[in-house]
Amino acid sequence: MVYPRLTLIATCAVGALATPVLYDGRAPLNYTAANIDAFQPPYGYVVKGSETASKYVSFSTNSPPPTPLWYPKGSNSPVEQTVSVRIDNSSVFVPGNNPANSQWGFRRTEVIAQNNRTMLQSGKTVWHFSIMRDEARPLNFNHEYQIVFAEPDDGSHVFGLKVGSSFTVPTAPTLPTRTARNLEVLDHALNVLYSTSFDLNIWHNFAIQVDWDARTLGVFASKAGSKLKKVSKLVSNNSTKPIPEGRGDFHFGLLKLPLANPLDTPEQQGDVVHRGIQEGTLEGLHYSGVFVETQVDDVSGLGYPDQLDRGARFHRLMSKQAPPISKAFNDATDDLEDVVSLNRLPDAHIKSTSFEKLLPLRGDTPFLINMQTLKNTIAENFGIPGAHQLAKPEHQFALDDVPDLTGKVAVVTGGSEGVGLASATVLLRRGITRLFILSPNPEHAKEAIEFFDKELGASVVDRVTWVPCDLSDWSQTQSVANMIASQIDRLDILLNIAGRGVMTVQRNKDDIDLHMALNHFGHVVLTSTLLPLLKRTADSGATVRIANAGSNLHQSAPKETTFADIAELNMDYGPNGQYARSKLAAILYARYLARHLSPTHPRILTNAFHPGVVDTRQSNQHIHEPYPVLGWGNNALYPLKKDIWDGAVSVMYVATKTESTGQYICPPAIPEAGSDLVRNDALGEQLMALTKQILKSKAQIDLDFY
Repeated sequence: MVYPRLTLIATCAVGALATPVLYDGRAPLNYTAANIDAFQPPYGYVVKGSETASKYVSFSTNSPPPTPLWYPKGSNSPVEQTVSVRIDNSSVFVPGNNPANSQWGFRRTEVIAQNNRTMLQSGKTVWHFSIMRDEARPLNFNHEYQIVFAEPDDGSHVFGLKVGSSFTVPTAPTLPTRTARNLEVLDHALNVLYSTSFDLNIWHNFAIQVDWDARTLGVFASKAGSKLKKVSKLVSNNSTKPIPEGRGDFHFGLLKLPLANPLDTPEQQGDVVHRGIQEGTLEGLHYSGVFVETQVDDVSGLGYPDQLDRGARFHRLMSKQAPPISKAFNDATDDLEDVVSLNRLPDAHIKSTSFEKLLPLRGDTPFLINMQTLKNTIAENFGIPGAHQLAKPEHQFALDDVPDLTGKVAVVTGGSEGVGLASATVLLRRGITRLFILSPNPEHAKEAIEFFDKELGASVVDRVTWVPCDLSDWSQTQSVANMIASQIDRLDILLNIAGRGVMTVQRNKDDIDLHMALNHFGHVVLTSTLLPLLKRTADSGATVRIANAGSNLHQSAPKETTFADIAELNMDYGPNGQYARSKLAAILYARYLARHLSPTHPRILTNAFHPGVVDTRQSNQHIHEPYPVLGWGNNALYPLKKDIWDGAVSVMYVATKTESTGQYICPPAIPEAGSDLVRNDALGEQLMALTKQILKSKAQIDLDFY
């Protein structure tokens, strides 16, 4: 049977795309297992193991549906199938069917997606593909996966897309590496042009512009149905051979590299094709939106102009179309600094804008907008690639900088999801000997333990103890703290991360505002009950670190806040005001502890941190409780938000690295002064006096705070 060419897909392409399609690799709705087994168009071949191609490659319109990026305008129906690619222990490719050539080092299934090498790889072309994680067949991020690439005759890659921990000899001491869960676009020289978190349950869309004559590369990307945008500069991409030899086969799928076998010689360890460690587990990825088009003036509304005028550079910079943003800012400095560095605005004017809540405050002096202020604002709050590199060198920190924590013990509140989960994971990766996670929801805790088991292994899970704890229940919190203290003889790290987000006013069982009851009072009870153990640990010569979760939104706390009495504490200031006041309290409490502990226990360092604008359940689900409609505006900020790993950077700095106390640290490791209220030590003393009074009268808890 000769399989007919895809008129349906081709017709769709005319309506959806702005430029001629040279090759359409989107699986037709009537494409079946029999077609892939026969290597029929649009696919030329499958690099695979010993079974038929359909064991490793399958097609579906709903498991999951293909990327919505290329749906016909106004339609909710796909015109292609999702291509699901799998590998297992049988996925050993045998070139030429000669057993002596068996590639035992790899596990690979790759679809060869092209029909005319010469036509596709001449002039200016754009190579499209979309990828989604297959959670039923998860990857092992300890390994490197080469998943999309154009492979010339010399075996190199014109461009490539990888995920996982890069293969090294010997194997990296800590796996998975910090960027293992990032999709990374590589040029021919293996430079990373673009890196983005490989998020769950969402399509990641890519377009690689290749100029075969000028030998340059550029990258576009988006998520879900969002329009593709430039995410890299146009860069030189010299292949080792000129075309036609430098042209390459277009592969998409899974090529899993091994881990180096410590029993092999260094030379043997370097033979990734034939040697190394593979688990042989079932793993997979989903693909859709695979096609190649030619660039005529512009590409599907995209394209890289040869030059940008100064206004265009500014627009591109401010509209987040040229990550890594750090390079974009540095490029734009000449254009902008002479304008904005002179733009002194009165403090009152700045504070009338919503942007003031994110900008770092400089005390009562007139606000000076300069390039470093803008850089810090982006580094501290947003998840744009390269944002943390905008901070000054002395304020740089990354998760890779977390030291070895073997022998240390930590307690993390809220460690079963979000930034708390990421922080707990980093602690475990860096060897923490014992970890207590406090959270109220058993389902979230179960998911966290399963995550640790999958990502870190059963032996690591044995170091984790989950303790159910509702921090707004102060008696329960005190009992939990006493139980923990009875089980361990040291405590090096206390991360007070759990909290109630931007939500409407409620009261706890003691009739106190729930934001304050959980975010502040609960952590005071926990910390104070554990304080004797923390002091003993410090007295043994160890450095002890306490970290309280603050937020730059503390600047929105009501200016009339005095913490005078219960009546004021229970006033309804609205969702933002309630949350902001509780974060003000968290920072004030950190400064209070630092003031009172430093004279007698200088090895106990207490600081507060701001994680940034992070994509968590609080920011994308709980926000709809107070704002059923407006909350969607917060969801729309997804492309700008930090992921939980970026959100954990400032946490890990104050938890493992800082040698200072009483500071407010913003990502990656920038000390900020905070608002006028935060710097008011008398206000901090009044807060703690009221805290002591309320705990004693409402819960019969009388604790020494320092």
